[in-house]
Amino acid sequence: MKHCDFLVDSRIPGQEPTALEPDYAADTQHWETIKCVPFLAAGQTNVLGRMFWVPDSPLVPEKLRRKWGDYCLLRQKTLSAKQGTD
Repeated sequence: MKHCDFLVDSRIPGQEPTALEPDYAADTQHWETIKCVPFLAAGQTNVLGRMFWVPDSPLVPEKLRRKWGDYCLLRQKTLSAKQGTD
């Protein structure tokens, strides 16, 4: 990833990072988070939560609650350092 200046990383609840899909957003030494936006994690959300609007409330059973992931825009920190020296 040393040739990438920007990267969009996804974070899905319950999905652990792997060697092929590392958690770049957690690597704050090399990447700076510009912005994250939520998306519905369909694989972790019950079919009823995907088909019908179910409020995010503690009264709703956990298995029926929607699960959200994040798409995060990251900037390589070395790029930030280079721009500051121009």
